Amino acid sequence: MTFIENKIKSILILYFKHRKKYIYNMIINIIIKMLKNYILSILPDLITICIILLRFYKLLYYTKIILDQVPMVSLYKWPFSFLRIICRPYTRLLKRLLPKIKIGETILDISNIVGVEILNKLSKVLLSLRILSIYYVKN
Repeated sequence: MTFIENKIKSILILYFKHRKKYIYNMIINIIIKMLKNYILSILPDLITICIILLRFYKLLYYTKIILDQVPMVSLYKWPFSFLRIICRPYTRLLKRLLPKIKIGETILDISNIVGVEILNKLSKVLLSLRILSIYYVKN
């Protein structure tokens, strides 16, 4: 390298030593803006996928509730055991949180009714979020 190139290089090194923090902050801010724009652009699609999965789970949960009432169907045998296994965590959580209601000599389990309502409300909330995210991305 020539003398001039060395001088330019040393001047740049000194300049960037003092400006290093500023440059790092600028780069980090650019990366954060890029990530924010990317996440906001894919957010409606992610919410749509969640809505589809929730609707599928609601269908499975409805099917399990209906098949619970049919005495000829055993949820412990193969084709139906899948429903029991998939819906068990949600059902178990609801049965722990909600007590059974005793009316005279009968006991009423409302966990399935509340479970269906929770899934319906969650679906409505996700739809509203999707609409808001689409509006926010466009503006």
